[in-house]
Amino acid sequence: MSIKTTIAAGVVAAASTLSTASAEELTKRVLVYGDSNAWGWVPIAEGFPTTRLPDAERFAGVMQAALGDGYEVVVDGLNNRTTDIDDPQDWGNVPMRSFNGAADLPAAIAREMPLDLVIIMLGTNDVKAGFERTPERVAEGAMALALIAKESQGVATAYAAPKVLVVTPPPFGAFGVEAFAQFYAGGDAKSAAFSATFADAGKAAEVRIFDARDAMGATSGIDGVHFSLEDHTQLGSALATEVSSILK
Repeated sequence: MSIKTTIAAGVVAAASTLSTASAEELTKRVLVYGDSNAWGWVPIAEGFPTTRLPDAERFAGVMQAALGDGYEVVVDGLNNRTTDIDDPQDWGNVPMRSFNGAADLPAAIAREMPLDLVIIMLGTNDVKAGFERTPERVAEGAMALALIAKESQGVATAYAAPKVLVVTPPPFGAFGVEAFAQFYAGGDAKSAAFSATFADAGKAAEVRIFDARDAMGATSGIDGVHFSLEDHTQLGSALATEVSSILK
């Protein structure tokens, strides 16, 4: 190979490297932090044990497809996760404290840095009967998570804190599974109040709110708590428009 050819090949390789770096720098990264609906729980007549929807069918995957190139959506969804309450029991080898959204959020953000936006959708599990939480207290818990996200900068990195969007969980639908009716006894009325309490809390905390109810109505999965495939599609599509507006 001649010197001239070698130099030309080096220039092409360098240009390719720069192009790749530029593309990576321009890619907007979004973290979805949520519970079983972010995880993709498939609602079934038996209640549980269940399976999860494929990535592309969950609302985060629908949002990713609608946003297209230039965006990367990563998901941290955990069944039973609350805003800031430890679960009353361990589940398998997952300790009760791991379900506390506030406890794990800083590490979740640090794991995915750099991030342009964190989407938080939690609160559904806060209205389980044993927790005795009011809708106002649930909204306060969600705003506390937003504050954590706003102040997160990872571990020994130079990245700035991400923007934050809190998604108000939709109201419960009809409980078609007795176990869930018991788990969330009284929670249907509380979830119906989320639209108002999250809007008020978001205004007070200066946190951007997106109400899932506006996109999908009440949850339509058979158990009344978990999203149907249509719910995921409607919410993911609406969130894509919201994210584009935030990160334009």
